[in-house]
Amino acid sequence: MTNKKWPNDYPSGMVLPPDSAEEINAQLYRFVGKVNPDAADFLASYKDPKQKNLANRPAIKKKPSFYATSFFDTEDSIQTKLAESPERFSDQFIACGNVTPEHGKGESSEHSHHVSVWFYDGVYPEGFKVV
Repeated sequence: MTNKKWPNDYPSGMVLPPDSAEEINAQLYRFVGKVNPDAADFLASYKDPKQKNLANRPAIKKKPSFYATSFFDTEDSIQTKLAESPERFSDQFIACGNVTPEHGKGESSEHSHHVSVWFYDGVYPEGFKVV
């Protein structure tokens, strides 16, 4: 049985995940740091040591997506992101896998193919494979 509790370290005063987030059942793409991704590859931005510097920017801290994990809905869209900033992702791999309702809730951005996913506490998608 999946833990359906949200992390207890979300900031007070914010509705997280936002009311617009929905359960999703989709194949998604993500940048990961290892050939065999594990829980550390699916951290939300606010928990990711590589992105902690973003917490110093008040505008970023106010965005619900800062408390989510970033994905893309197509391989083309993540390849486009890689092409825009190859140096930023030079030490990462593109992985593909399924995110389902048992993992949490998500919200898509139609214009960018970006998907923000808020995972239940202690839950992450297993089975992602590097493409």
